[in-house]
Amino acid sequence: MLLSGIPSKLPVPFANSGAKNTIPTASQITITPGAASLTDGFPPLTMTPLSAGGVAPFGQDFNGILNLLSSWVQWQNAGGPIRYDATFATAISGYPIGTILQSTTTGFAWLNTVDGNTTNPDSGGSGWLSCPVTAAAQTGRLLNIQVFNNSGTYTPTAGTTHIYYKGVGGGGSGGGGFATGSGAYAVGSGGAAGTYGEGYTTNPGSQVITVGAGGVTTAGQSGSSGGTTTFGTVATFPGGGGGSIASAATTSGLFAGQGAPGASATGASLIVSSQGQPGLCGIIIPNVGPLPGQGAMSPFGAGGVNGSVAVGGAALGHGAGGAGTGQGTSTAATGGGAGGTGILIIYEYT
Repeated sequence: MLLSGIPSKLPVPFANSGAKNTIPTASQITITPGAASLTDGFPPLTMTPLSAGGVAPFGQDFNGILNLLSSWVQWQNAGGPIRYDATFATAISGYPIGTILQSTTTGFAWLNTVDGNTTNPDSGGSGWLSCPVTAAAQTGRLLNIQVFNNSGTYTPTAGTTHIYYKGVGGGGSGGGGFATGSGAYAVGSGGAAGTYGEGYTTNPGSQVITVGAGGVTTAGQSGSSGGTTTFGTVATFPGGGGGSIASAATTSGLFAGQGAPGASATGASLIVSSQGQPGLCGIIIPNVGPLPGQGAMSPFGAGGVNGSVAVGGAALGHGAGGAGTGQGTSTAATGGGAGGTGILIIYEYT
């Protein structure tokens, strides 16, 4: 069949305003001679010749039967729903498996998983699965995801009732390297990752978002801390500390301490709060040279990396720390690697 072959719909049932009988279920043979019923249809008397004592069928019965059938056709033409009917369920010995009935709760339907099911799904009957049939009924579904790589304003998507969010502060930059003379080395440690957190709350409404910047670098100085990421009044994620720097020297074992993590995240709706990983220490190995500290990784990516003698590498992931500098002999002052900017991700649910 083709879609274009759809027949005309019924605007009204057959004999809508005509004379018609209500067709009873029980036989009428012993009650009204010639009357039709759902049990007998037209009784044998209407099929007996009039000359032999038969009677003509009632025109109102014809109208009544066709009206009954066409009323359901019209209902189906209109896409009318069907709800559980205890009397009908008993009459047919239960609904067959696969039956779909409308729930008394708007927006939901019931799917029958058991053959011959006479139980009422709207009052806890067994063998029925509840199925949402409108977008409004699909509570708990993911509606949208908003990602903030830069500062801005969060405006909830229409229909949002709850949100789940993830955020991280900016990563600290790596420690730089002092200018060195002949035979001397300098080294910096890696920057720490920003504080990370996750939370769940009801729709908080419009909120101003500040995404923490990554720590910046200055030649010959310690790294700087990453900026704080704030989700309006909902939560705050501090940045990670910058890497330290060690004075130029020719002695072995020169040590640059770790970039320190930031403070804990704050927010009443937080369910996960984790201070960032500290950056790795920088050292000078005898007869080898400097081994700068790598930047700390964050849940959103790796920290900056570095070779033995090189300017610190920038963070590779959001909220990660930059690498420290490994300073060779007779070299001008350099800066460590930049920290990664923070990020805030908001999952919106109905």
